[in-house]
Amino acid sequence: MNICTIVGKVAEIKRSDNANYIIVSVIRPFKDDKIDYERDLITCQLSKDMTENSLIYLEVGNIVAVKGWLKNVNFDTVVVVDKLTFLSNRRNEE
Repeated sequence: MNICTIVGKVAEIKRSDNANYIIVSVIRPFKDDKIDYERDLITCQLSKDMTENSLIYLEVGNIVAVKGWLKNVNFDTVVVVDKLTFLSNRRNEE
């Protein structure tokens, strides 16, 4: 089955006419040689139904959980989002 679940901080929001994307910064589960956790930037494509409501409240720095499936787009792997859950809000932390 093609199912993907990730949790991370929103690093970037990309809006376009064709599709809207969020870039989620995800911490790896292991440390590197410098005893630091590395991060991966995962591109997530929002569906049109989800875009209208999500982009109103979504901000860079929010922690989100993404459930979706993997898709190859122009030799890049993208997570197509089925469900987006807000776990924290930058406004609440400030």
